[in-house]
Amino acid sequence: MATKLLDSRGRLTLGKDFANKTVLVEEVKAGSYIVTLAAAIPERELWLFKNEMALASVKAGISDAVNGRLEEPLDMDEIKQWADQLADDEY
Repeated sequence: MATKLLDSRGRLTLGKDFANKTVLVEEVKAGSYIVTLAAAIPERELWLFKNEMALASVKAGISDAVNGRLEEPLDMDEIKQWADQLADDEY
């Protein structure tokens, strides 16, 4: 435990370990606080962390890429031929 002095504006310096970090400050009772390091997720990306299947798929894809398990790039001419054939078969 360390004794710290708040400045004239009520600010507290926590030290270099907390420099440029995001923290959560929780008041547990009057005059007592818990400071916890945190990370913020952009709101537009939050859906991924709420969807376990999507997150697992992204993690698997990253693992595959890191380990060199990559698929060949798509051949757009081949895809067009396949789509054209499907269209012909329907009529």
